Amino acid sequence: MKRYLRVIMPIMAFLVLLFILSNSLSDASQAEAKRDAVVKVVTGKTVQQQFLSCVAKLFHMLEYAAFSFCLTSSVILLGDGLKNRFERILLCGMTLAIADELIQSLFSGRGSKLTDVLIDTAGVMIGYAVAVLCAFVIKKVKNKKGT
Repeated sequence: MKRYLRVIMPIMAFLVLLFILSNSLSDASQAEAKRDAVVKVVTGKTVQQQFLSCVAKLFHMLEYAAFSFCLTSSVILLGDGLKNRFERILLCGMTLAIADELIQSLFSGRGSKLTDVLIDTAGVMIGYAVAVLCAFVIKKVKNKKGT
């Protein structure tokens, strides 16, 4: 496989280079048309649909990050120890993400996707990391003022 990739990847790089330069040599409307065609072939969606989908996924990730941040902050403020805290927060967030996808599958025009659960879980981890970082910084500042 590695030998195969050593041949294919330089060829792919050269083809992408040609695509980039061909866009540079054409006017804006032709370049946009090429880009739109490639995006449509790769994703099955127009550029606008793909953009809106990415924004929606980002917003969903931020919702789960906010949930995780608040939950983690609550656990920290309640004085719970570090033991298994990450695992419990992650399990709680993943359970919520799975429940959310199951609920969405009950409505027409909606569907449940594993990728959405993964995106939501990434949001949970981001929220956890931000909350722990904030707690660490606050603790350091308090310790400096106390000494």
